[in-house]
Formats: sequence, C-alpha cells, structure tokens
Amino acid sequence: MTRQVIPENEWIVFFHNFTKANRDKIVTIEVFNDQKEKIDEVTNLPLKEVNISNTDKENSIAQVIAGLTSSVSHFIDKTREIVLEKTDNDNPRTLYINSETGRGAIVHFHSLSE
Repeated sequence: MTRQVIPENEWIVFFHNFTKANRDKIVTIEVFNDQKEKIDEVTNLPLKEVNISNTDKENSIAQVIAGLTSSVSHFIDKTREIVLEKTDNDNPRTLYINSETGRGAIVHFHSLSE
C-alpha cells in the first residue's frame, strides 16, 4: 500500500483526473464533524464526482458526490489536506479529505470481490 499527499496546487487537476478514472466505482463515504465524530455515512454507492472549488485553503470547498438515481453530496470547507492511499496494485483504497476545522470525509473504495 502506498500513501500520497496531494500538493495543494494540484488539487483541481487531481480531482478532475481522479473522477474520470474512478467514476462509478463502489464506495462508502464517512463524514466527520469538527469534533471528529462521524455524522453521516453512505455505503455501497457508485462514486460520481470529487471536486474542489479552488486551491485557496481558506476558501476551498471539497465536494464528494455518490449515488444511483439520486445523488448524495458532502461538502468539506477550508480543505487542508488531500491524501490518497492505493493498494499494491495501484488502485485507490482510501481518499482522505481533511479541513482546517477538523471536519473531513473518508472515501473507501470497495474491491470487486466485496
């Protein structure tokens, strides 16, 4: 497994390419509040999009969208860090989106065998 911290100046391009490569893969999304308590979780939905408004940390808003006929969206404001963990086969395993406030989202990718 490898862990990659995405540089702030690459967030927009990273999310564009990441979404193209991983659209419709089955994911579980966990969302945490400022106290790092889980406030929402959606499971076994196809990933539709991950994007960010800009790379200005103070004003950035990351968005994760998943769903079938309707979509579930989660917003993470004041994004501080984007980290991607990959499997030994170079497939996405977990995407972490962390904010300055402690709020965050974790996107878990399901393998084809799950």
